[in-house]
Amino acid sequence: MAALLIFDEPYSQALSPFLFFLLLPLYAKFFPLLFKLLCFFFLSFLSWFSLLRLKNLFTKH
Repeated sequence: MAALLIFDEPYSQALSPFLFFLLLPLYAKFFPLLFKLLCFFFLSFLSWFSLLRLKNLFTKH
C-alpha cells in the first residue's frame, strides 16, 4: 500500500531510480534469473559505451 502511495505522488519520477536500487537485493533473492539478465544487460551496455568512448578517443585528430 505504501508503494502505491509513493507512485501516486508527482515526485515518483525522481524517486524511481532510488527505489530501483533499493529493491535490487529483493530482485536477486526472489527473481535470480531476472536479476542475472538485468546485470548482463547493464554490463553489456557499459562495455559498449566504453568501447564507443575508446573509439572516439583514438579517431579524433
